[in-house]
Amino acid sequence: MAFLVFTLRFCERRMPRLEIAALLLVSVGWVDLWTAGMPSLPLHRAVWGLVGGLMTIAVCCAALLHALRVRRGAVLALAPFMAMSAVTGTHDLLVFTQVIDSNIYYTTMSSYALLLGMALIQAGRFVKSLERIENFNTELIEEVNAAKAELAATLAQQHALELAHARIGERVNLASDLHDGLGGMLVGSIATLERTPENLSAPELLAMLKSLLDDLRLIIEATGRHDGARAFGELLAPLRHRTSQLLDANGIDCRWQVSNLEALELPPSQSLDLLRFLQEALTNVLKHSASRRVDVAVMREGAELQLSVRDDGRGFVVDGADKAAGSGLRSLRTRARRLGADLQLQSRPGETQLALRMPLPAPAA
Repeated sequence: MAFLVFTLRFCERRMPRLEIAALLLVSVGWVDLWTAGMPSLPLHRAVWGLVGGLMTIAVCCAALLHALRVRRGAVLALAPFMAMSAVTGTHDLLVFTQVIDSNIYYTTMSSYALLLGMALIQAGRFVKSLERIENFNTELIEEVNAAKAELAATLAQQHALELAHARIGERVNLASDLHDGLGGMLVGSIATLERTPENLSAPELLAMLKSLLDDLRLIIEATGRHDGARAFGELLAPLRHRTSQLLDANGIDCRWQVSNLEALELPPSQSLDLLRFLQEALTNVLKHSASRRVDVAVMREGAELQLSVRDDGRGFVVDGADKAAGSGLRSLRTRARRLGADLQLQSRPGETQLALRMPLPAPAA
């Protein structure tokens, strides 16, 4: 039984039914020999010895046929030892059954040779396994080094892409700031010049140019300073003054409601986005609404900054606004997303309202 299982595993085969049948046969033999009486014990022992010999010869022959069929390394190397065991087993079985008249048995000597052959083959397998382990370690080191090099190249490429993306983002933000800031101021100034060019005095023209300069200074300060938060109310005051003058000059009554901003400090980038949001919203009122009055509210309510712009102009269809939106409305939505704020837009003939709600960070303990 043990010889059968070893041979099957050595040949990398599994035959559960055959193994169970062999185990049952061995069990029956043990029970039979255990229960046999002394007078009949030699006969039973001879029968089961014959069965064991036949099983051994069958296993050796099956191993030989398998080795000839697969012709693979260790199995083929064991084949001569199996053949010798099959020949000596057949000889001894014929001697045991007195077919051959002799008292010499060779199974004991051949079993030692078979055991030695198995040991040598297993030793060869062990040596090959050690070589494979050593080669595996070498290959693993090479693959790790290659993976490190690939990772370094990937990280360098990712860093370059992130740097390029950051530069493009800065350019887009700068273009948006110029559009919403200087662009809006220029639109308003051009509109004023077109309405009453003959009534515009040199001081008024100088005031327009100073407003443009102030707006450019705001961009430089907000994008170039990194010295922490600034009071939002201080930055809002100049914008409030300039836009009110511009709207008044174009016949639009601008009314402001500002509350609870005295202690509100925001990072320069957020302050600039909020100011540009307001500026673009008021520029859109000036360019498109044909309104006579606009109400602006900027207030802090708890942990939220609320901003709204309401005019009494012609209005527009909100559902189709995104598809037909120019750069102005897209800029407003982009800034709202960048601020993490909620933007609501409502419009009908005679009333259009733009409302922004931005959560504020909790005050430091």
